[in-house]
Amino acid sequence: DEAADAFSYMEPDLQEKLINCLTDKELKLVVDELFMDDTVDLIEEMPSNVVKRILKTVNKEDRKTINELLNDSNRIIFLDFEATQFSQEIIAIGAIKAELDNKKMIKKCDEGIKIYVYTDTSVDGLIENLTGINQELLNKEGVSFVSAIERLKKYVGENLNFTSFMTYGSFDMKLLHQTSALYHLENDEFIQRIRQKNIDLAHVIS
Repeated sequence: DEAADAFSYMEPDLQEKLINCLTDKELKLVVDELFMDDTVDLIEEMPSNVVKRILKTVNKEDRKTINELLNDSNRIIFLDFEATQFSQEIIAIGAIKAELDNKKMIKKCDEGIKIYVYTDTSVDGLIENLTGINQELLNKEGVSFVSAIERLKKYVGENLNFTSFMTYGSFDMKLLHQTSALYHLENDEFIQRIRQKNIDLAHVIS
């Protein structure tokens, strides 16, 4: 019991390292001693390969309970892309992470992130007037599209199975498709997941 208590208070990266050192039998002994909410918290923090190992240690009834609790902790990432006028290359990514309760209402929302993306295509006056983004800002704070996607991925976290991505209208997904193709990232697993689990807010409220 003391070992399980100590494990539940460890940082996620330390928990992951420890799990990778355990046999399946040893992992089952640890998971069996955890409270159900601690097991759910653990699953939400771990990468998919570790989650699979954890779920193999629990019985069918407990797995059903875990799935129900996980469904209560669904997340939505609100996404907004800004782009150049004619080439339609993404020059900024805005994202806000929200957690939903079991009634699918927002129970927690963070401050979000803004990532500027450098492009060789000049930002014209119309885009600057609409977004406040100019070439000087991109030259100073912009990162490559590849780096921007990595930052977004890190912000979103590991639990993509329980995460949806919400945009308003279809234009944002068009921008993501075009820009990812430009940088040969159209087959990137994370980008594909965004497109697969995209919710168009315009359809929800129409």
